Amino acid sequence: MIARWYDRPLVGLDLETTGPDPQTAIPVSYAVILDRGTGSISVDSQLVDPGVPIPQEATAVHGITDAMVAGATHVAITAGYLLGMVARLSEQGYPIVAMNGSFDLTIIERLAVEHGYQGLRTIDWQGPLLDLYVLDKQVDRYRKGSRNLGALCEHYGVSLADRGHDARSDAVAAVLCVRAIARKYRQIGMRTPAELHRLQAAWRREQVKSLSDYFVDKGESAIPAHEWSWPFHDLVVTPEQ
Repeated sequence: MIARWYDRPLVGLDLETTGPDPQTAIPVSYAVILDRGTGSISVDSQLVDPGVPIPQEATAVHGITDAMVAGATHVAITAGYLLGMVARLSEQGYPIVAMNGSFDLTIIERLAVEHGYQGLRTIDWQGPLLDLYVLDKQVDRYRKGSRNLGALCEHYGVSLADRGHDARSDAVAAVLCVRAIARKYRQIGMRTPAELHRLQAAWRREQVKSLSDYFVDKGESAIPAHEWSWPFHDLVVTPEQ
């Protein structure tokens, strides 16, 4: 019997950054993991020198300090490395899995182009990306409660012995949760990763529109248009002062 895609090797990607806005955030660590689906996992995970001080608010989330990244590879090199890694793994047929993957890919794309590399958009990168956040919202859109990675691990029965808020464990957790969704929901598991990649762009837009309409109905601001696109946010060009 031919194994379904969710029982085959998947690549997990995660960044820890200087902040929550992909238009300005810079990585302070990354992890790219290859989960072979057999319990065997290869890990490429490193600290990154962002070239700027790490805000205390960010350190409070991931525990990475300026002292810890002193001497680490500079982000200018890391951005090109990660962009090349994503492109190469995709060419080799590995689906990329991430939690809120448009956040990570927007950062990688933005910084790689900023530092002179040819971006994924330029080469018409087609993934496939399997975004845990988008997939979970699609299959169970009315579930109440938190949808952060820890909550999704609990919901889908994913347990990691070393669970912590770091890039490696988050990348592993995202892959395990995507496998669990695909096994539980036929509309995910029976489609190919390439089909899911194409569908997620529309699903993400519908999800953001629904949330944006909810905010507007409450008298709050709509979600900016540049955040509706997937797998990359549209980049916001800030006029020079």
